[in-house]
Amino acid sequence: MKKRNTLNYLSKSVLLVLIFTLYAALSFAQDRVIEIRDGKEFFVHQVASGHTLYSLSKLYGVDVAAIEKHNKGVENGLSIGQTLYIPVPQSYDEDRWENPIRIENGFMIHRVQRKETLYSISKEYNVDMNDMLGLNPGIELGLKEGIELKIPKQIEIESVALELPETAEDSLETHIVQAGETLYSISKLYGHRVDEVVALNPGSELGLDIGQKLRLPEVREDFMGEAKMDFKLVLPDSVMIKEEYVVSLLLPFYLESLKGDIELDSKSKRLQEIGMSFYRGSMMALDSLKKRGANLKVKVFDVSSDEDVDRILSRNELLGSDLIIGPLQKSALMSVSKFANQRGIHIVCPSISKNNILLASPNLSKVKSSESSHIKTMAKYVAKNHSQDNVILINSMDVSDARKVQLFKKYYGEYTQNKADSAQRSLIEFTASSKFVGDLKGKLSKFRRNVLVVPAGKDSRSMIANLQTKLQLLEAEDYDVVVFGTEDWMSFDFLDTAFKNKIHLCVPTSLYIDYENEQVKALLKNYRNKYQTEPGDYGYLGYDVMLYYGQALLQFGLNFPNEFDRVKQDGLLHIGMDYYKTGIESGFENESTVLLRYNNFKLELVHGG
Repeated sequence: MKKRNTLNYLSKSVLLVLIFTLYAALSFAQDRVIEIRDGKEFFVHQVASGHTLYSLSKLYGVDVAAIEKHNKGVENGLSIGQTLYIPVPQSYDEDRWENPIRIENGFMIHRVQRKETLYSISKEYNVDMNDMLGLNPGIELGLKEGIELKIPKQIEIESVALELPETAEDSLETHIVQAGETLYSISKLYGHRVDEVVALNPGSELGLDIGQKLRLPEVREDFMGEAKMDFKLVLPDSVMIKEEYVVSLLLPFYLESLKGDIELDSKSKRLQEIGMSFYRGSMMALDSLKKRGANLKVKVFDVSSDEDVDRILSRNELLGSDLIIGPLQKSALMSVSKFANQRGIHIVCPSISKNNILLASPNLSKVKSSESSHIKTMAKYVAKNHSQDNVILINSMDVSDARKVQLFKKYYGEYTQNKADSAQRSLIEFTASSKFVGDLKGKLSKFRRNVLVVPAGKDSRSMIANLQTKLQLLEAEDYDVVVFGTEDWMSFDFLDTAFKNKIHLCVPTSLYIDYENEQVKALLKNYRNKYQTEPGDYGYLGYDVMLYYGQALLQFGLNFPNEFDRVKQDGLLHIGMDYYKTGIESGFENESTVLLRYNNFKLELVHGG
């Protein structure tokens, strides 16, 4: 009964078009090169972003096992640029081809295959047949196999340009190699994978030299101010404002499991819960937007795996979208982002906080603020509100925390450099270890409030637990202590609630919900009545994301990314929206961050919101 009710939720809104598709071959727009090896024919394939063994097996019509047999190690994962040798199946027909065969002058070029009709092609690309007739004179008399057709697009590639300042600098962070450093240690320091660093620094995998500059997949902090310059996407006026906007919503529903066909593991079940909550919240916002005059057509897609994305993209089902929200999973998101950026469609990432997904994705906006924004907000708050207190920065010396420590000192120093000298002197850096705090008592003051700033995360659990023990032993003595941690601290079960209340633990985060707010109460009541369940964080997030971007389209049409600072935020319940462009060729981060403090055994808002 529960499974049946869940499916009913998906079918309630008449505005939704829930799309189910069959598996189809994914076109990677590569010419099929055949090479003879040991007397056998093989396709030579270069791996690109989004390619999986499954999608390659469908594209070339062979089993995954056959690809693994002839390409040692691929079962452990594929690398961009990797060359694969895929056996040519006996059924291969070299007279067939993959469409579209190319992009030319802003149009996709489709080569007609046997039995195709004008109607079937228009449906495949989701375009109007009259538009096709206008671009391809003579096809009204009939189609012939092999002729090439121009396919109209919603926004031509040539009509999307980026206005850049004449002397635009590279927005990427750089690192100067020191003695003893390796690719692994540098990647760990900045929180990236080794292959991400190598991709930006060809040849670095062969060894590093002292003093060598490495480009990192992260936007320079000092570039952020520059990036707020007028970098605008130039769109043709004819498509700025539309009578109806198509919003594609890509979420992990795992629909096959709802039918009882498969059993999900715990991680997949959690993703399904998140997807359902986000969807329901979005539908609540859609009802509100209709009352405000917004005409939105929402298409909903089940994206539970990379194969789902491959299938959707290969069938061109996202063509015609004016806005794409999701997917939630990183690999799926990057595949859809590449598709969206090539076609000038704005795409929203609701769930990932790291900024590296914004690189080379100018049409992507990221809803959750990054760790850098969290540290920046915390540093400025401490500098402004605790300048007369005894501020102690505890450095865990763990490589995973080093970046956070550097950022805190940078932003704290920037705020206090023009203030009184006493404020500048009040910051004391105390060196701990990833497991033990050490003798902290000697740094504490009995005459001033002690503000402990601990920019440490999950890898420093032992040190944080040790800090709790040390501070609990001080309870009998007359010390006034306040602690600032990171968002990770909210999920640490070993931190005692009474302890967090005692030290008035303060943490930065992206999301905050005020259950005393009348609008929140109204939404909660309506949500419970409609879905017989609680919204949770992702229900509220789905509501805010759909409401904000729906209002953006209603106000500014397709030009809304250039007007982020003017988009109305009326009715947002869970998250603020404060977007800035992270780089010339990169996307937008929402840097809105709130500070929450434990007080009277509950979390209260002390900054932001």
